[in-house]
Amino acid sequence: MRRELLLAVGAAALLALSQLTHWGWLVLVGYAPLIYATRHASPKRAFTLFFISTTLQYMAMLYWLTIAMTVFGRMHWLLSGLALLLLAMLIGCYLGGAAALARYISLKLGWPYYWLLPMALCLAEYLRDYGFIGSFPWGMSGNSLVTVPILMQGASIVGAYGLVFYIGLVNSAVVSRARGEVWAAFFATILLMAYGAYRIQTYDPSSLKTVKVALLQGNIEQGIKNQAALYGDEILRRYRRLQDLAVSQGAQIVLWPESSYPYRLVAEEPHFVSIGNPAPINIIPAIAEDSKDQFYNAVYILDAQQKILGRFDKNHLVPFGEYVPWPFGLVAKKLVPNIGEFARGRQLTPITVDHVPLAITVCYEGVFPNISRDFVTQGAQLLLNVTNDAWYGVSAGPYQHLNMYKMRSVETGRSFARATNTGVSAWVDPIGYAHGETGLYEEAMVLADIPLATETTFYVRAGDFVPLICGAILLLALVIIRRPRSQSDWLWAFLGLAIILASHAYFEPLKLDLQESATTKDSLFLILGVLLGLRVWK
Repeated sequence: MRRELLLAVGAAALLALSQLTHWGWLVLVGYAPLIYATRHASPKRAFTLFFISTTLQYMAMLYWLTIAMTVFGRMHWLLSGLALLLLAMLIGCYLGGAAALARYISLKLGWPYYWLLPMALCLAEYLRDYGFIGSFPWGMSGNSLVTVPILMQGASIVGAYGLVFYIGLVNSAVVSRARGEVWAAFFATILLMAYGAYRIQTYDPSSLKTVKVALLQGNIEQGIKNQAALYGDEILRRYRRLQDLAVSQGAQIVLWPESSYPYRLVAEEPHFVSIGNPAPINIIPAIAEDSKDQFYNAVYILDAQQKILGRFDKNHLVPFGEYVPWPFGLVAKKLVPNIGEFARGRQLTPITVDHVPLAITVCYEGVFPNISRDFVTQGAQLLLNVTNDAWYGVSAGPYQHLNMYKMRSVETGRSFARATNTGVSAWVDPIGYAHGETGLYEEAMVLADIPLATETTFYVRAGDFVPLICGAILLLALVIIRRPRSQSDWLWAFLGLAIILASHAYFEPLKLDLQESATTKDSLFLILGVLLGLRVWK
């Protein structure tokens, strides 16, 4: 067991380094020690080793969350460490469950573990996008390939989750050395490299229409932002100065970072104090309060006369920060009375301004592939993001955040421009290269002619078909293993299916009505239906 634990720790180190450094290629061997350690293990042992390794990996990768909790949230460092541990353990359950499922099917049906594990990893990472308490796909292994641009281009076909399957396949081939896995990994790599080289070489920004965009980085420390009532005039003066500079240099669109406007607005009748010399299009994030005492993390689009052309509100809120996930509401609000005051936004379609269909994501909404894909499906030609990474101090957090927008640009084939409060502000072209990157904690203005691509990638058209295929194969395997053999088995199977269908029919309208808890409840009934239908306890 000691040797297996050492292999698990080694895998955690390799996988963490693949995202904490520019050595993203390490992910292609990062899982190999774990696969070697679990190749003959029981499902329980496989779960344990993957759980330990993943927990250690995410404790290292997400260390910067403790800065937000202790420095700005004023949480005791022991409690912040415990919160980080619990989050890492939750992610560990996903990956541990994937390994256990792969070993279980392999033992029961004799199917090759080296093929089952990549499918299970792909499905597990995909489910993190739709999981409990708001979901948290940050740091999935596919993101490591942003530092390997030639391989990253494959995301325009299979998405980031499809790259997870590829990563699992390569790692399995390293361990297995069986002819089938090795040749499959070899040909997959050759195809990805050939396609990546072709896509990079044929990308021609000079053939595309451009729009001149200015990204403002005011560099307002979080402690000052938290006291906007005292420092509002100074904050606004700083952004006016940057705004005037951008307009004087010909900016058509000026983008301010998340919550940069220091005064709270009345949602129904917002009134902006002068924002300086206005550009043709001005995008100003602010906190808006409506007549029902609900708060929105809003982004207003203003024209040169400061007339409001449209508004995006943050839709995917941060759990335990901007809202309290079900069923933790009563306990959390007793401990922290003002927690979870924000309401979810309803603007889920692009807005066309000055003949440019654009869509705006707020904060970490760009982490979720489905949000950007949905916007592009509906015609968005330019993706914008406003965020405030001041919470994370001088750490790897802001750089990890930027990397995920590189992946979104490749997936969607669209430029993605980001204005951040304290860095890193930049814009990313459709093949995933970042331009104009600012430093952390510096006042800056990035001005660029950003290309507007119109071609639709295969991923935008097909969506996340790879994890869905993987899930279907794994579910089929479970059905074969637990197939009904008696009248009682059939009754349990129909009961499980009835629970799944009834749950979906009841909760789907609530999801459309933006009730966050509906997704969690529907997921719980889905799991219950599968467990009952397959009678896994039998």
